[in-house]
Amino acid sequence: MWDHRVSALREIVIGVGVAFALVLGVAYFIFRQDLYEYSINPRKPFAVEQRNDVPNYEDLEQWAAWPEEDPAAKPLDVFYIHTTTYFSNDSWNGRLNGRARQKVEQILLPGQASIFDPLAHIYAPLYRQATLYAFFTRSLDSSRARALAYGDIALAFETFLSAREVERPFVIVGHGQGAFHGIRLIMDYVENSSIQDYFVVAYLAGSPVPVSLFRRGLETIRPCTRPDEIGCVASWNVFFDGDEPGEFLKHSLYWRDAELLPGETEEILCVNPLTWSADGRVANASENKGSVPLTKRASQQIKPITNTVGAQCQNGILFTDRPRFRSLRRAPFEGDRAHHFADFNLFYENVRENVATRLAAFDAQSAERSLSSEVLD
Repeated sequence: MWDHRVSALREIVIGVGVAFALVLGVAYFIFRQDLYEYSINPRKPFAVEQRNDVPNYEDLEQWAAWPEEDPAAKPLDVFYIHTTTYFSNDSWNGRLNGRARQKVEQILLPGQASIFDPLAHIYAPLYRQATLYAFFTRSLDSSRARALAYGDIALAFETFLSAREVERPFVIVGHGQGAFHGIRLIMDYVENSSIQDYFVVAYLAGSPVPVSLFRRGLETIRPCTRPDEIGCVASWNVFFDGDEPGEFLKHSLYWRDAELLPGETEEILCVNPLTWSADGRVANASENKGSVPLTKRASQQIKPITNTVGAQCQNGILFTDRPRFRSLRRAPFEGDRAHHFADFNLFYENVRENVATRLAAFDAQSAERSLSSEVLD
């Protein structure tokens, strides 16, 4: 009799434990995003003292990449603004050194910025990036953190401009937080400026760029519509088929005249990197010339995988097939979304080819201008 009661009690305890575990599992599934955001939320206000810790970009230690070879060795310069690598809740902005820097140098430069290596010198500033949580909230602290990060990018760009030959063509590349700052950089420094004639293209992926900016703020720089167009902006945000971009758009902000505005109801620019147009045409996987996984082993040369995914722009989002290869579905940093890191790497070879196409168009236009100038003389 006693053994029977013990056995029954054991079954009850096990049943309760299983039920409790199921409840916890369901609760975690429902609230996992909220729990994650809570875990990375800085527990203190934006620190004013961080404003005094301004990088000196004349010191090359403040750069993740700065070319050492002769400028004539490559025909193009790329100003590369990396995505968020600082996820800590210690402060609203990260320092230039530490784990965040290691991620840039060991993963992003060899695994993503390498797209541009064959043709371009890479200039990649380190900056006091806003922590990831700053992009989940529209608080005043978040706005201050983003503004501080942009201030660093602007200073680095000024150093970039002063160090290079004025008449060299250049490209601006930004991913995630880098794209968020990149569009303002174009408005502040390129639009209607003396350097606009040498601006080839901007590739800004992983952060929404509102179409309205090209009616107010960017009147002479337009969205890209052709693979060989120059002086334009190509922007896209990848989501896999079946994924919901609502939360991504809900938290989005954009710069307009140094003011941060909500982008949730804005029409978002989407240029398909398989077609280099924004017309919504379906591009098949056969048009994908090569994807490269972005992994913690990015320094190891990985052969591109062809015909991986097709893509189509729908309502400002670039929807792609869900990649067959697990390595293309996995984010290299914990806590980030996999498709965010697919923004460039799913289209690695297409972007690489397109840089060459646009540079050739730039060279042809420059030669035509020179010829016209000689005729007039």
